[in-house]
Amino acid sequence: MRFNGVEDTDVGVTCVPQAGVFLSSPDPYLVDIPTRDGALWVGGRQQSRTFPITLVIQATSQADLSSTLDVVAAWLSAGPAPLVFSQTPDRAWMARLGTPLSVVNAGPDWQVRQDLDMIADDPHPYALTDNVVTLTAATGTVNRVGNAPSWPTITIKATLTSTQTLTLTLWGQQVTVTGPLAANETAVLDYQEYMFYVLNAAGSQDRLLTSKLSTLDRIVCPVGGGAVARTVAGGTVASVMIACNSRWL
Repeated sequence: MRFNGVEDTDVGVTCVPQAGVFLSSPDPYLVDIPTRDGALWVGGRQQSRTFPITLVIQATSQADLSSTLDVVAAWLSAGPAPLVFSQTPDRAWMARLGTPLSVVNAGPDWQVRQDLDMIADDPHPYALTDNVVTLTAATGTVNRVGNAPSWPTITIKATLTSTQTLTLTLWGQQVTVTGPLAANETAVLDYQEYMFYVLNAAGSQDRLLTSKLSTLDRIVCPVGGGAVARTVAGGTVASVMIACNSRWL
């Protein structure tokens, strides 16, 4: 197990997942209808995901055990942080420790075994190597991994006046950005965090972009990806970079 970029063996322990959890419990939206048995299912969402872990420490003395526990406590205190299992090395959950780290008696052989829970509040694991495409031509294709739709992050380098526009057609969905946008500025459409803004030449947020978008509907990258295109009405476009934020159920 790797947490926050550090392998369990690097801190002197072994972490063994107790069970693989490939789909968390659903949180349904139900409506009661008079005279109808049960309820009407109108939708749902995945709940947070819990990973039971057995942590094993094999120390040689009380001092060695105490030292190792200090290191482990510092390691597990970081969070939410990327959590990667060897069984699925291509993806990471943003997880945190969900139970206390508590050792009462190590026994005569100085071995400690404790069951812990790692909790991923966002139940989806994200690709460690994301699908990122820079669209330099008018059209292109963005293919992606994962078996769940995702919300992309789009960065735009262009020069637009206040009356010029750039229209993006992404997997059958469309959004138009209206200037102004200077050549040394970057427009960011972050549908993952639902934030839209312009970065200045120093990389700092300069202003919001919300009022310059034709729609605030969330663009969704479908499973597998597909065709994308850009159309500029006046002005020039240097590049459009699309990061899929690929993820799994």
